[in-house]
Amino acid sequence: MYLVEDWVRFTLNLPIKGFEPWAERPNQNEYGRSFSYCTAGAHTLGQIVARASGGGLDEYARKRLFNPLGINRAEWQQTGLDRAVAAGGLGLTTRSFMKLGSLFINGGIYEGSQILPPEWIERSLQTHVSARPGTEYGYLIWKSPAQINGREIMTSYMSGNGGNRVVFLPDDGVVIVLTKTDYNQRGMHQASEKLINEGILKRLF
Repeated sequence: MYLVEDWVRFTLNLPIKGFEPWAERPNQNEYGRSFSYCTAGAHTLGQIVARASGGGLDEYARKRLFNPLGINRAEWQQTGLDRAVAAGGLGLTTRSFMKLGSLFINGGIYEGSQILPPEWIERSLQTHVSARPGTEYGYLIWKSPAQINGREIMTSYMSGNGGNRVVFLPDDGVVIVLTKTDYNQRGMHQASEKLINEGILKRLF
């Protein structure tokens, strides 16, 4: 995808995924769908938002999200058509990620202002598909249980390249931001999960 100009066209031209005879079919899954993470799909979703808003995705995010949160610096990657990339590479400070995470533990409210609809926050955190054993997926939000000091805690999180992670625990009012630079390294996500679960959560609970 990165080698072509129009990423949305690339996405729409991808073949429809089939299923091996031994693989679970969507109608056999408790959520009625199968899962395969696709960066191209996340980018295309961003372009749908941009088209619906009548402007660029970065412009819409700045107006509706970043400005109300007091986020003044956001570095977007651009496609060959000069469209903001929605699939990753967004450069934000650790404090900015913390503000985004706080929306998920406060029902979309930041400093008394309703930034995101509470219904959307709730649906984003719901499980919509099983990604793999022990890991679920909401609206671009990952979910997985962690055994912390004899207690099972369901962690919800945003996960990015390099091992970057924003974890939110709505029931406990906790947001954890981990920014790292292990880009494209094998085991980067597992290392972040271990650091958070064994190094941070065990000290919190």
